[in-house]
Amino acid sequence: MATFLLSGQVITMLNPGFEGEPKFSTIPPSWINCGSANESPPDTGPVAAFQVSTVPYAGNSYMGMVTRDNNTTESACTYLTEVLKQGQCYQFSLAVAKSDTYYSVSRARKTPARYNTPTRLKIWGGVGQCGKEELLAESPVIDHEDWQVYTFIIKPEMASYSVITLEACYPKDDPAFFTNGNMLLDEASAFIMLPDCGKEAFGIDQSSNLTKTVIITQTETPSMMEDNTIYLKLPSEDYFTGLEPLKIFLSNVFSDIEQSASGRLVEKSYQLDDEKEVRTGYPSVHAMLYALNAYPAEKWELVVFDRNIERQRQRVTSLSEAMNNGYPDSVADCQIRGYDPVLDDGTDWFCMSVSNGLYLIKY
Repeated sequence: MATFLLSGQVITMLNPGFEGEPKFSTIPPSWINCGSANESPPDTGPVAAFQVSTVPYAGNSYMGMVTRDNNTTESACTYLTEVLKQGQCYQFSLAVAKSDTYYSVSRARKTPARYNTPTRLKIWGGVGQCGKEELLAESPVIDHEDWQVYTFIIKPEMASYSVITLEACYPKDDPAFFTNGNMLLDEASAFIMLPDCGKEAFGIDQSSNLTKTVIITQTETPSMMEDNTIYLKLPSEDYFTGLEPLKIFLSNVFSDIEQSASGRLVEKSYQLDDEKEVRTGYPSVHAMLYALNAYPAEKWELVVFDRNIERQRQRVTSLSEAMNNGYPDSVADCQIRGYDPVLDDGTDWFCMSVSNGLYLIKY
C-alpha cells in the first residue's frame, strides 16, 4: 500500500519530481543552478541533443547533472517547505540512474566526448541559496543504468536548514581523477521525520554511521505496493492558514494528477488516513478539493492546457466529472475550462503544474 503523506509535518522540496519541459542546459522549475558561472546548468531530461533517452522513473521528466574533465561539476538547490531541524533525524529517498550515452564536448580537450563515467551524489544542507554548510549524505558510486531508489537517513548536526543542494561529484576524491560523467535524478521523496534516532526500527545496521546511511532498492513500480492502494493522509485544516502553504500543496497535487493518453483521468483505489473504507476514484482530485475547501469564500478557476485540442477537451470533461462527484462535502467554488491564449497569455497564476498543463487562477 502506497502512502501519500500530505501533512504539515512532512517536509518537501519544491518540485520534488524535477518536472519541466525536457531541454538541455535548462534546469527544472523551482530549482536553482549552483554550478560554475562559466559552465552550463543541469538539464531537464530526457535530452535528445545529448542522445539521452532514459525514460523518467515517474512523471514526464528528471534532472540530469554532469561532472567534467576540467574540474567543474554541476549542482542545483531548492528551498524546503519547512526547515530540517538541527539534531533531528529524517528519512529521504530519490531515484537515481546513469545514462550510457550523454554526448557533449570535452571542456579540457575541446573535442566531442561521452559523459558516461560513474559519479557520486552529495546532499548538502544550507541556510541560503546554494548553501553548503553541512554535508548531510553521500551516495556510493552511481554506475547503473537502471533506476534505483536510494534511501538516506540524515541528521543535521551543525544547524537547521531551509535549502537542499544536490551535487554531482567524481567517483574518487582525487585531484588527478577529473572525468566526464553523468547522473539522472527523479522523484525525490519528502523528508520524513523519524520518531527517534534508533536505527533498529528501520532495518539499519547498528554499526552504520547514521548520517551517511544509504539503502538502495531496485524497483520497477515506484510508490506502489502489491495491492496498488494509495493511502491518503491529508493535513489538518490549520495547515492551510495563509495562502503560501496552499500554493505548495496544490502544486504538488497537480503534479500527481494522472490522465491517460486520451485525456481520461486514471481511476485508482485509495483510502483516507482516518477511514477503513477503500474508495475507487481520484485521490489527487480529492486532495485538491479538500485543500480548496479551506477557503469557501474564494472563487477559483482551473485551466487545462494541452497541445492537442481534442485531448484538452477530454481532460476538461474528465476533471470536471471528477470534481463534481469525487468529494461530496466540498464547498469550494472552482470552475474548470480549457486554455484560451486570448484570455490566458500573461496571466498571473496562483499556482501551476507546467508538466501536467494545470494552472489555477484565484479571483
